[in-house]
Amino acid sequence: FILMANNVENPITQISPFNDKNKAELTSMYDANKPIQLLKIKNGFETQKNNSMNSFLLHQAAIEGLIDQVKLLIKKSYYNIEEIDRINLQGCTPLHLASRFNRLKVVEYLLENGSQINKTTEEENNTPLLLAAKYNMTDTAKFLCEHGADVRIKNIHGSTALHLAASKGNIEICYTLIQHGSDINATDSRN
Repeated sequence: FILMANNVENPITQISPFNDKNKAELTSMYDANKPIQLLKIKNGFETQKNNSMNSFLLHQAAIEGLIDQVKLLIKKSYYNIEEIDRINLQGCTPLHLASRFNRLKVVEYLLENGSQINKTTEEENNTPLLLAAKYNMTDTAKFLCEHGADVRIKNIHGSTALHLAASKGNIEICYTLIQHGSDINATDSRN
């Protein structure tokens, strides 16, 4: 079976009707059609398959802010605590991605279900807060600060969230970070 996505930017979703276990399997797990995605998850299609970036369905749902899919994946126990923080090839967890794209409802739900607020990416040592500050995601940065994100963690360049927010000119994030204990005298690799 082949299901064409409504949006040409999304991949074609192919479903092979039977694998060696006589279960339907997703060859490509992303689909622009939300009802079809939910139906696939509810009917037990294999959601642990990864794409070329080693991203899983939970990663993609986090990027797109698809809270219903995130909730369903977690509720159906497809993801345990370790799986919630599984990384893709860029070293990002679903929480990193939800933070980077300002998907506040997803951020909140992932944290409620055990995602690590201060986990760093493998390559650049970015936390969800560092990514929110770097990409000017004010609401998410505030939320993470209010829920215990460590404002003093530095990435591989020695930058804190305050450095990144200041470089973007985001006074609101800067103010929030300072309120939560960010060091205004911290230096990065550029001093």
